[in-house]
Amino acid sequence: AVSEPAQESRDHVLALSWQPAFCETRGGRRQECDLLNRKDIPVWAGRFTLQGLWPRDGEYCGVPGKVEAQDRRGPRFWAGLPMQALPKDLRDRLLRGMPGALSALHKHEWIRHGTCHGDPDGAAGYFEDSLAAMQAINRSGIAKLMQAHAGRELSADQLRAALDRAFGRGAGKRLQMVCATEPKAEGGRRLIAEIRVSLRGRIGPGADFGRLLRDAPPRKRGCKRGVVDPRGVQ
Repeated sequence: AVSEPAQESRDHVLALSWQPAFCETRGGRRQECDLLNRKDIPVWAGRFTLQGLWPRDGEYCGVPGKVEAQDRRGPRFWAGLPMQALPKDLRDRLLRGMPGALSALHKHEWIRHGTCHGDPDGAAGYFEDSLAAMQAINRSGIAKLMQAHAGRELSADQLRAALDRAFGRGAGKRLQMVCATEPKAEGGRRLIAEIRVSLRGRIGPGADFGRLLRDAPPRKRGCKRGVVDPRGVQ
């Protein structure tokens, strides 16, 4: 672990998942995937969901060695990680925006990344900022573009162009597309699994996400094309 951050982080990578692809390639037996594929929570199939907001300042800031070791043991051990209680309204919004919270992903993200965010409100401030950034990206037109291509291919350049239209020229260069290939026995499709977006500046109430994007360092494009996985096991 490293020392606690002196001030709130101004340099981040926002990681957003496409939940149907996650459940197709890695999470078929997880609680949130069972809910998604039973069509109980359809909103998860129509927008990117929160994986995490990752400050570039470091990881595990001020985290005791035993807690870090527990986190590094993997998802089966995340439920027991310590984290201050969140207000009910924020808990409810976090569950809607981060399906993985049903499997304690939020505790992992807080311990590994949120402790380096430096928000004076601790975990509550970290997740408020994370959800605000996720919502800004989803509202940019990217979510509608993904929905329109369900079951078909979409390119990283198309997603980048959507960010340019929403936030100004150059914003799209801050987006990287990450793909995952499902097992050959299930078709072997190359699926869009997540996007990672660079942000530089203070994330908070009234934040100008166009400026946060344009002020951030560009990212490599990542995979060129991938299939937008619709809800349900294909």
